[in-house]
Amino acid sequence: MKTIFLEKFKGFLSPCTIALDGKNALFYGENGSGKSSLYDAIKICFHKNKLFSSKIPASVTLPRDRKARENDIINSYNNQMNPLSNFSLLINGNDYSSFSTAGYDVNIINAEDIAPRDILEVDTLIQSAMVNIVDVKKFVTDKKTDIETLLNDFLYKNFHEPKLSLSLNLVDSHWRVSILDSSRMSNGVSDNLCANLNEAKLRIINLLILTTAILENDICKSASHHILVLDDIIGSMDSSNRTFVIKFIHEYFSLYQKLIFTHSPSFFNISEYSFMTAWGEKDKWLTFKIVEKDGDAEVVNTESESARKINKRYHPGRNESVIGNSIRQRFECLVQEFSKLICVGGIAETGQILNEINRNNTIYFKQDSTNKVLTIYDMIKEISSVINTDTSGSAISVQLKGILNDYKANTDIIQLRNALSELMIYQKVSLNPLSHSTGYTPMTTTQEIKRSLALLFKMENLMNGLIHRDIYSY
Repeated sequence: MKTIFLEKFKGFLSPCTIALDGKNALFYGENGSGKSSLYDAIKICFHKNKLFSSKIPASVTLPRDRKARENDIINSYNNQMNPLSNFSLLINGNDYSSFSTAGYDVNIINAEDIAPRDILEVDTLIQSAMVNIVDVKKFVTDKKTDIETLLNDFLYKNFHEPKLSLSLNLVDSHWRVSILDSSRMSNGVSDNLCANLNEAKLRIINLLILTTAILENDICKSASHHILVLDDIIGSMDSSNRTFVIKFIHEYFSLYQKLIFTHSPSFFNISEYSFMTAWGEKDKWLTFKIVEKDGDAEVVNTESESARKINKRYHPGRNESVIGNSIRQRFECLVQEFSKLICVGGIAETGQILNEINRNNTIYFKQDSTNKVLTIYDMIKEISSVINTDTSGSAISVQLKGILNDYKANTDIIQLRNALSELMIYQKVSLNPLSHSTGYTPMTTTQEIKRSLALLFKMENLMNGLIHRDIYSY
């Protein structure tokens, strides 16, 4: 996939274009931000018939009745702010309803697909997931031995589970999985699985069944476009198993365009580091943050264009709407970088926060007489006020003044804050309206665009100086 365009589709009310350029993509978004909307957009484009089959009872046989049910399903994806207005969904510039999926091998796995279940039937699991296999029963029957062998190999070699083994047995016309954990039991179990194995192991097994089916699918060999979509698949897994999942996807799905969605900051960070740094695939990956603003989802490229690139694309009087949106996204990216410098936030790892809380360092917290929570900045102001009013000239007073002045001496931070403050005004009164402009009425002036670009240049230069390397002028 090169581009995805959504408008009035579930959480996406305003027009949103996601430029993938055929690359892999890592999406971070909190629950409710719009991840599932984007996930559903891909599903409805590439697995529409399977989606219909899963939602329409087999008893509905009349073509007219079936078409009515299909239309109801399609309409359920309209944005609820205007449910009677049909959504727009384009893949590579083509409407989803007429987009040709010939030559595409698209497989989609989400958290619900790999949720633990007491009885695990391989054919039922594959049939319920958006995996590109037509005749599932025949597929599993023909590939039974290969699937069994690969599953055990993956568990042993890739997930380091030497005492865990699986076997497939035909029970009531379904291929049921029997699981043996030799560290805890003497015989394999094929029912009450949730009571006998922990949730993380069951999720890994379900994930491996689906990915093994994808790898063994003959369609994979004949298709020209391979896409793997994973949505929040690491629930209840510890950090080791999450790392094993990333390594497994890297090793066995190198030929696939991978779209990975997560609400976990730690999984996002370890995935980004593994693929882009450890394995040197930075040129093959894009990273996005999905945010919800006033009931409208937006996808922001975390590797947004530099001010220099935006400036090169700017043609006064011709593309203010496009440039305004690029400036706003770049501004939001720089705000996140700034937040990391002063430890305000960014995509913070929960584990790191908990480690800081549980260290032996003193935790500073206070409420004033009105129960307003005071921050460490308030404490520093209070201490500074006491020191500045001290006229004794004591050695400790002089020393503390010197320490505080050292922390306040960096004028770049002050300049950066001033630039952020000014650009924040442009963002509110010019760039946000410009991003949602219809293109018919100018929503801002050339001077505002030029001033915003100048502020972006200033912010990037200041950030370069603060981190002592040039990462913003490319």
